[in-house]
Amino acid sequence: MRCPSLSVYGNPEKLVREIAERVAQEAEREISEAHSSASKLLEDAYRELVLELERKISESYSRQREALRSIEAALESSLRSKVADVKAKWISMVLEEARSKLYAIRGATKENMLAKLINDFIEKVPEAVGFTIYVKKEDLKLVNGILESEEVRSKIDSKKLTLTVEEAPPEFEGGFKAVSTDGRIVYDYSFARIFEMIKPKLERTASTMLFER
Repeated sequence: MRCPSLSVYGNPEKLVREIAERVAQEAEREISEAHSSASKLLEDAYRELVLELERKISESYSRQREALRSIEAALESSLRSKVADVKAKWISMVLEEARSKLYAIRGATKENMLAKLINDFIEKVPEAVGFTIYVKKEDLKLVNGILESEEVRSKIDSKKLTLTVEEAPPEFEGGFKAVSTDGRIVYDYSFARIFEMIKPKLERTASTMLFER
């Protein structure tokens, strides 16, 4: 079969150029559309990726922030605990020294303190009751002397009291304890009891002197 001559279609070069231009335009349009579609897909994918990354970063930041807060809280708690421990240690040292000094009083200071405690005891007890007063062995003579003093003897007689003095158990640390004859009434004027009563005030005083000046 013979092919028709290209001259039938006019100028073949022009035709080729026209076709090429049309194809090129179509191709450019398709490429542009494809590029636009690809760009949109890429933008959507990028946007999703960014959102996902932001979400993960936010979650990670939140976790890290919570972890940091937990660490900070633990450190603050630990610091407060350590500071409290140090304060408690120093306050305890002050109180222990105060307790030691109370138990170690001697001479006129001890006599005056026991005399005041005995007078307070006599004023508080009911009339016509017998009591045994327990004191340390070393204080037997001192307490008997206070009870026999004119002022104290007058108070004892006016309330019709019967008071005897006996040695306390070895573990007794000072002061005195008065027990009624029937054992139903006890007045505790021991140094241990006195110290426990004034301890809260001593703690506040020690804390102020040590940490708030």
